Amino acid sequence: MFFEQYGFHQIANFQVISGDPDPMLLIYRFFSLWGFAQLIFCIVCWIVIIRYKTLIPLMYLLWLFEWAFRTFGYPLIREEIAVQGLYTHGMTPGSVGAPYILIILLVLFGLSIFKNNN
Repeated sequence: MFFEQYGFHQIANFQVISGDPDPMLLIYRFFSLWGFAQLIFCIVCWIVIIRYKTLIPLMYLLWLFEWAFRTFGYPLIREEIAVQGLYTHGMTPGSVGAPYILIILLVLFGLSIFKNNN
């Protein structure tokens, strides 16, 4: 969130785009806002875990929605920006690991809706 240019280039594998005026400043700000939104979502999740435990299955559903889109929707979007390496030079770790995270979240969601009868 505070070092958005490093996450954008080194983690997300996007190329530096040059121009006049410099387009990267605007792109970095959007990237920073996305990081801040992720931070807010994590804080809400911790509040649910600490205070409102009955909402944990709902939080798993929200996480499932996000990671399912990364698994199935992101490849469709990425095809347009991955044209001949013009904008990117590799896959993002979030899209590579998304299918595995999705499976783990499905298992955790299933466990969260089953109540222990003991």
